[in-house]
Amino acid sequence: MTSPTWRQVNATFPNWKRAETDALAGLAPLLSAAEDKGTLNAWFFIRKRPCWRVRYLTTPGAHDPIGKSLDALLAEGTITAWTEIIYEPETHTFGGTEAMASAHRFFHRDSRGIINSLWNGAGGHHRETSLMLCSLMMRARRARLDLPEDPVTHSPALKATKAVADLLATPETAPVSPDMTTTHRQHLAYGPTGIALLHIERAACGLGPWRRAHDWLVVATRLPFISGPDSHPYYGAPALAYVVACAAAHRTGLYQGPLVSLDAQITADAGRRLDAAHRRLDAGLLPQLAEFDTIRGLSGYGAYLLRRDPDGPALRAVLDYCVRLTEPITDRDDVLPGWWTASGSSGHPDETFPGGHANTGLAHGIGGVLALLALSARQGIRVSGQHDAVRTILAWLDRWQEESGHGPAWPYWITRAELRDAQPAPYVPRRPSWCYGTAGVARAQQLAALALNDSRRQIEAENALVGALTDTAQLKATTDHGLCYGTAGLAHIASRMSDGAHPSTAGQLRALVPALHANVCPAGTDPANFASALLHAPDAGPGFLNGAAGIALALHSPATAQTPRSAWDACLLIA
Repeated sequence: MTSPTWRQVNATFPNWKRAETDALAGLAPLLSAAEDKGTLNAWFFIRKRPCWRVRYLTTPGAHDPIGKSLDALLAEGTITAWTEIIYEPETHTFGGTEAMASAHRFFHRDSRGIINSLWNGAGGHHRETSLMLCSLMMRARRARLDLPEDPVTHSPALKATKAVADLLATPETAPVSPDMTTTHRQHLAYGPTGIALLHIERAACGLGPWRRAHDWLVVATRLPFISGPDSHPYYGAPALAYVVACAAAHRTGLYQGPLVSLDAQITADAGRRLDAAHRRLDAGLLPQLAEFDTIRGLSGYGAYLLRRDPDGPALRAVLDYCVRLTEPITDRDDVLPGWWTASGSSGHPDETFPGGHANTGLAHGIGGVLALLALSARQGIRVSGQHDAVRTILAWLDRWQEESGHGPAWPYWITRAELRDAQPAPYVPRRPSWCYGTAGVARAQQLAALALNDSRRQIEAENALVGALTDTAQLKATTDHGLCYGTAGLAHIASRMSDGAHPSTAGQLRALVPALHANVCPAGTDPANFASALLHAPDAGPGFLNGAAGIALALHSPATAQTPRSAWDACLLIA
């Protein structure tokens, strides 16, 4: 029997080979916008030459939102024809009304997944997509037949990630302190936007509802976000923009208006920071960490621009600045690297750092600049002197490289006394974290090696991480599970590095991940207890950088054997 609300149109495109491109430009935004407005409950399509068969379920009482919009696409030439067709769901064949409804929900999710895949540049008709779909169906069949659980979808890490997401499902029910929506409201590291990132990634993978992400963004934006000199990539408008951009890449049209305004604000803020930085350089003064680092500085702004406007002048201006930052500077008769700062590692004056220091970390030091220069070069975005700047930073890291007994390591920073002695302090095992230490520096060097086509350095960087993560002394120094400087962050970096690793090291890097996951979430751990313990731990909490949301994100991609779909880790400058 024909459903009174299901409808079908057949849309024909000017060129079948470009049908996906034209559909992304016109048809996909139309369907997504109607769903977001509540005039469509579901939709899916079938790509069957010579047309796309689009089937959609209107909301009871709503007017058909598709016909007039298709007329507009026809007038502008995006499609060459469209025809309304009677669609009769094969309810009996699928096993009844309930089974047919389940199939429609599946078709809707599948079509959304195809659109997301095309939007992310995955291309058209891929046989591997069919294989993945068949695998998912087999897993479902396994569950129906009470066969053993699939080791990927039922891994302890993935169960733990889901438990964290469920516990943080809504701002009203989540066990978070009032600071989350007051003191920390504008912080990416500790606030609601970081929790939204977790839900965005899960929704982009088809593992959770988009409503959860939207609810956390609504809570975050109940009051205005600051911009200008008091904001930075992890605080205020830039932090909000980063998270909204991750969602907008998958929710076509829903966030574009606010994002355009945020883009303009961030470009203007970056321009003002660049002007101040060049005035400082012209005066021959030392920089502050917050001028150039990933968390607060221009490297972080560059990470955002690389994702949002890679071909624009603002990113090129940031890269030009990064090149200039690598030029030497003279202070008190010492020739220093251009990123030498007079402060301590906190960015504030510190008597334990007489004469300042050169910071090597990915979060607060030259590691972030190196990663930005390398990531940009790998995308074909280059400015004059960029490769020379990369080599200058690499030469500095080579100069101060230490031997841990399990491979190379790098000090968190070099002080003025160490510089004058031409020797770092004696090596002691340190945690090899993202923010400071071997993991972050090794990833930055791997990216640089890939940008320079330097396979020798690439292998050395990858072996450095293998050495650090098999060194019991360094692992013992890693005392928490957080994304910033804990075990989950190490697992995510190892997974990211394995993706583009040299064949001689890729297997070793991949082999590190399960043990790191087991350290965070041992087999047999109750997922609900794990999630609750994380959220209530005084040194963790619910947030992104050190807390439950970040740990869940770090566990998620390796556990699903997929790279992040939402690019949530772009703010870390590791991808």
